[in-house]
Amino acid sequence: MKYLTFWVSLLISLQAQAIQVTVTIPPLAALVQPYLDKDDQLTVLLTPGMSPHHFQFRPSHLKALHEADLILTVGNVVDHWAAKPVKQIIEQNPKVLHIAMQKQPGLVVLPGRERTLLEESHVKNDGAHHHDHMDPHVWLSIANAKIMIKSIGQAWQILKPLKADQTLEKTEQFLAEMKVLDYQIKTLLAPIKKVPYLVLHDAFYYFENAYGLNNLGTIQMSSEIKPSIKRVLQLRHLIEKAQVRCVFKEPQFPDNQLNYVIRGLNVNIGSLDPMGQFDPSKNYGDFMKELANQYQACLQQ
Repeated sequence: MKYLTFWVSLLISLQAQAIQVTVTIPPLAALVQPYLDKDDQLTVLLTPGMSPHHFQFRPSHLKALHEADLILTVGNVVDHWAAKPVKQIIEQNPKVLHIAMQKQPGLVVLPGRERTLLEESHVKNDGAHHHDHMDPHVWLSIANAKIMIKSIGQAWQILKPLKADQTLEKTEQFLAEMKVLDYQIKTLLAPIKKVPYLVLHDAFYYFENAYGLNNLGTIQMSSEIKPSIKRVLQLRHLIEKAQVRCVFKEPQFPDNQLNYVIRGLNVNIGSLDPMGQFDPSKNYGDFMKELANQYQACLQQ
């Protein structure tokens, strides 16, 4: 009887043991955060301030991937740098679970806005920054986030079968919170959704589409090319004519292009971060609330 008790205890221990999760970008960490138990380990490859367009693997990144029980990727150009090593790891160890979010059934992918407003014709072919005719920032839609949450919950039930009921409860609670969050953001942004603004980098189509915001265009068509004099004059004319209230910058990109365009104009400067800052105490709801608050703070002034 003692031996039976020992083996049952060991089995329970193994099935409920801590798992290691590796994600490519902070928003995926925010989506998995509500599922984590105290002993689970979460590693985010893209650190704050780092642009996904210039990511370089370090030994610590590869170690985190090799040790992972669950790997979460967006599965598009945002984290294309992870595709090859993740594929190799899955081939070496089929027990590792990998969820590429963009491949989940029902997830909506919007077309890229390659002709945003005043884009100059020669820029669209420079190859420096376009997204294969689709917008890769799929996590900025709560509707898409719900699909991702369900996929993470299913993976968690596989990894922790003895906690399947608890996992299901967490999933249902998380989805209910998303419904409330969507309503809260709509309510917050409704009074300012017609206020015109510009963004430095066109990363917010999903969010803007969901809440009907009035983005007039993008300053930065390429992170490598400074706007021409013609384009700067067009943008400055637009800001004055349309009474643009705010121009949003991003922490991943330098401010020099934005400052070059708006110098001397009466316009607010805000900051939007499509990646967010990874905080173990915060989840996806916190991330989206912060984004909504960033819009509201600049547009209501």
